[in-house]
Amino acid sequence: MPPRLRISSTTIAVFAAAVGVFSPASARTPDQWILVRSSHFDLYAQTTDNKSVRAALEWFERLYTFFSQETGLPLEGRSVRVIAFRSEREYQPYRLGPLAHAYYIGTGDRDCIVLPRLGNNEFATAGHEYAHLVLHATGRRLPSWLDEGLADFFSTVRISKTGASIGGELPAHTQSLRRLAWMELPRMFSIMHDDVRDDRALAEVFYSESWALTHMLMLSPEYAPRFHDVVERIASGAPSEEALVNVYGRNLGIIKRDLHRWIEDHARAQADFGEIPNGADPALRSRAVTAFESREILAQLLLGIGELDRAQAAYRELAKQEPEHGTVYAALGEIAVRKHEYASARDQLKRALEKGVGDAALCYRFASLADSVEIPEQDLQRALERAVALKPDFDDARYSLALLESDSGDFEGAVEQLRAMRVVSPARAFDYWSSLSYALNELGRFDEAMSAANKAKQQASTPLQRTRADELAYIAQTDLTVRFAKDSNGNLQLITARVPHNSHDWNPFIEPEDHIRLLEGTLDEIQCTANRAVGVTLNTGREKLRLSIPDPQRIQIRNGPSEFLCGPQSAPASVTVEYAAGPGEDNTGAVRGITFRPDSGASKHTAR
Repeated sequence: MPPRLRISSTTIAVFAAAVGVFSPASARTPDQWILVRSSHFDLYAQTTDNKSVRAALEWFERLYTFFSQETGLPLEGRSVRVIAFRSEREYQPYRLGPLAHAYYIGTGDRDCIVLPRLGNNEFATAGHEYAHLVLHATGRRLPSWLDEGLADFFSTVRISKTGASIGGELPAHTQSLRRLAWMELPRMFSIMHDDVRDDRALAEVFYSESWALTHMLMLSPEYAPRFHDVVERIASGAPSEEALVNVYGRNLGIIKRDLHRWIEDHARAQADFGEIPNGADPALRSRAVTAFESREILAQLLLGIGELDRAQAAYRELAKQEPEHGTVYAALGEIAVRKHEYASARDQLKRALEKGVGDAALCYRFASLADSVEIPEQDLQRALERAVALKPDFDDARYSLALLESDSGDFEGAVEQLRAMRVVSPARAFDYWSSLSYALNELGRFDEAMSAANKAKQQASTPLQRTRADELAYIAQTDLTVRFAKDSNGNLQLITARVPHNSHDWNPFIEPEDHIRLLEGTLDEIQCTANRAVGVTLNTGREKLRLSIPDPQRIQIRNGPSEFLCGPQSAPASVTVEYAAGPGEDNTGAVRGITFRPDSGASKHTAR
């Protein structure tokens, strides 16, 4: 039974293309395009030869089938667009770089493979670019040598009616390696894609050696069994040299020696597989592409490769042709964002939304501009609400909407949006839980707020964050009130304060710096000056204490009369006195509150 290469999504192992025969594209004018759709691909071809386009799409569907069957890596739900030009001449203005014979560009939910033509010679190139697509879809970032090495390795897949194979020699690479001086492995590991984009000589040896090392690691009996571990470590952030040395227990000198021997003796090695079924829909849908559509596709391509000025000019022409076409304004807004022209971006994206563009990401991008340019709150609200309506699992939009609703006082709405989020990333965890705790506190749902504050503290990573979490927990356990305090000039003023829930004995006249003491006894005398109370005498049974009254209007009286008779009291009342103790050890100080106990006999109401 033919061997099967089974790997995890980290390894990104074997997949690639089915053998199909592409007839040369018919000689047509450059703006004649045809679209053929299947379950997984939209193929735009600059031709009217429907037969060749259908054959090409069947080839891509076999590519998808092989990948799904042999690796198990998912691509369901992703929109893959293939753009095939009529010839190199038409492809040239949209080339990603001078060495890009074809290329792949990917966004969040759309992947695009761009080919100079449909033809037999494009088979390996398309397989290579599809490899980049799958690597991108996994979400793992690999170093350039491994990314390109895997893509070249995958481009060697061959499928027939009786079976499939992968591997074998890439003559251009082996010839380069025989002719050129090899670079040291650490140098190869350090090279980035941009380093070779315009350097043909460096690119030749880099791509060739990257393919050679990947070929050995994938197929050599000594290296292949642990290649998964290498990719796992590299994808997790380990340097390439460290991963190779630790996994194989060999230094780079030995690995380089093995690599030279492998390419000399085993460059044609390959792995064989069983039959790959044709997964293409027999009823492929095809239609001619309108002139406006074809121009928009090319404008999208310019935007995708970063040709912002050319893309902007193209979209402005499209806006003149179809002023009601909302996607044109969406693209102009995206271009303005990337050019840091935020006011223009706001206006263009708002216009796109007004034209009915149903794109959750567009709604969110519009709202995100509020960090750079003024946007009315109602416009932000509508855009974010539309984003989550279009895409209920759009957590970034829900989080932004929650903050907006919290800022506007809609705390119920904020809690609803926060709790509807599917995933709270570690980077956002503290802000998420602290925002939730704040909103719940404002709603008076203190137990829930306390729980959220505790989770915020667990996620806090700085002293400032821990302090904020403690504040939220304190708020969840207390109520807002007021108290008196002295300003810098010694004048009393009201300030806000917090007291524990259901605190019925709060005294606002106690100042923050007071050292409060409580004494029980009888109120024997009230000292007055000019009919104004200035002190009291309290009989504790053991001693008589005289306490001052700085301001009779700033004493909390509980269960007692509002006025008293100056001088000795004929029927001394039983009281508890709160007073701010003086600096000494004796019981002197200023009265802050008097509570009359039930056995009190107070009745006179004259002193103030």
